[in-house]
Amino acid sequence: GRVSAVTGFLLSDYVQVWHRTWGLCLHEKNGNYLEIPSHHVLDEYLAEYIEAAGIAGDRDLPLLRAATPDRNLSEEPLKQTHVFRMIRRRAAHVGIAPDRICCHCFRATGITIYLRNWGDLATAQTIAGHASINTTRQFYDHTDNAVLNQEIERIRV
Repeated sequence: GRVSAVTGFLLSDYVQVWHRTWGLCLHEKNGNYLEIPSHHVLDEYLAEYIEAAGIAGDRDLPLLRAATPDRNLSEEPLKQTHVFRMIRRRAAHVGIAPDRICCHCFRATGITIYLRNWGDLATAQTIAGHASINTTRQFYDHTDNAVLNQEIERIRV
């Protein structure tokens, strides 16, 4: 999801949609609402986070919360700027130049990897919350580049 949808995410937006399957209800830009199943690894991380944070009963409060000066969780949501600074700190910690990464990198990487693993372009459009499939194709579908690179490597000098 977009960082704005993630930071606006309430605990009540994480719902059980089938017997054992969980889903995410994302409030996207322009008032759009996107409901998608969550990945099983995300389910594991969220279960651990919710338990460790002790917020299971706070259904109408933000899931991802800002920290207080004493490093406890407040009832205030994380802001986009908090997420941006967090990403930059982690990037610098692992040797990635902080000016080379932003919040959107994770969204773009997820959609691109989905498509590289033979995901359907129309499904990627739905996951991304794009109104037009052309937007998804233009910004995230780099499968032609991979094919082109493979073909170029056939050239023997």
